[in-house]
Amino acid sequence: MGVLAKSSPSSNPMNLQLIFATIPTSTICFMDGVHPTHNVQPAYGWIQKGIRKEVPANSGRSRINLSGILDVISHKVLIQEDKMLNAEATIGFFRKIEAAYSGKKRYISFAITPGTTGIRL
Repeated sequence: MGVLAKSSPSSNPMNLQLIFATIPTSTICFMDGVHPTHNVQPAYGWIQKGIRKEVPANSGRSRINLSGILDVISHKVLIQEDKMLNAEATIGFFRKIEAAYSGKKRYISFAITPGTTGIRL
């Protein structure tokens, strides 16, 4: 079994052997929040010079806010839409995850933290 980020297995907080040994009673999920717009955003086009082309669109200010997880063991996906992605929405989403995995002793969730390039546990 590999060692993450060139660390020694004894100092590694994410000991993979321990994690995979608990798979029957645990699961591993990757979690993230997204804010996609539902508007056309043309990047390129072949338009004759001097001719104006318009793309019908809405106001462009409407976004949906989604929290989601991907279970890497079962490939199950959970998604929740909220008015805003804040602490309250995140706590509510964790409650939804707990309800979905009530038969598991624990679930390990990896989340991307805004402003960083790493994964935090």
